[in-house]
Amino acid sequence: MIDKNTFYFVPNSFIDVIKTDIGDRVMRTIISNQSTERMTLAVELGLPPIAGCIGVLNAEIEEQELSKLRIKQFVGYVIKQYMESLGYRETGKTQKIKLKNTFVKKGVMFERIEK
Repeated sequence: MIDKNTFYFVPNSFIDVIKTDIGDRVMRTIISNQSTERMTLAVELGLPPIAGCIGVLNAEIEEQELSKLRIKQFVGYVIKQYMESLGYRETGKTQKIKLKNTFVKKGVMFERIEK
C-alpha cells in the first residue's frame, strides 16, 4: 500500500480548490486508508474507484460552498492521480454509478498495471 506521506499531488489548475477547506477534506478523504481499500476493491469488482468512496465524499460535498462542478472535476483529478500512484491506469471506459442522490452519475474505469 502507498505511503500517504510520499503521495505527491500535482494541483495544476486546481490550486484554487486545494487551498480551501473542502479541497483539503476531499483530498484527505480520498487518500484515507478506508477509501483506499474501498476504491481498490471497487476496481477489483469491475466498478469505477469513485464507487468505493462516493458515500463519504457525497457527505463532504453537500456542505461545500464552491461550485459543485468544480469540486466534481477536482475529485476526478485527485482519484486519477492517486489510483495511478497505486499502480492502476485508466481503461478509457466509463460506467454509470447506480446510486441515487450522488454528485456523480458515472465514473472512469481503472485496471491494475501488470508488473
